[in-house]
Amino acid sequence: MKWVVGVTGASGLRLAHTFLNLLAENGSGVLDRLFLVVSKNAGKVAAAEGTDFDPARYADRFELLSPEDFSAPIASGSFA
Repeated sequence: MKWVVGVTGASGLRLAHTFLNLLAENGSGVLDRLFLVVSKNAGKVAAAEGTDFDPARYADRFELLSPEDFSAPIASGSFA
């Protein structure tokens, strides 16, 4: 199973951080591929809210994708 997690600049960043940690710890065997897309504003919100959110922390478990990458696999209509 493939999952795509998108993190925006919304104030629910702490929830996203917790969810990503849960997936990273418990997703093996169930999830074949995990993709993570983080908006530029998410970093600004993280700083404003005082969280330690860093997308690079998840690089060993998620495929980190840029929100500007129109050639990313998740941007294709044939992604399944």
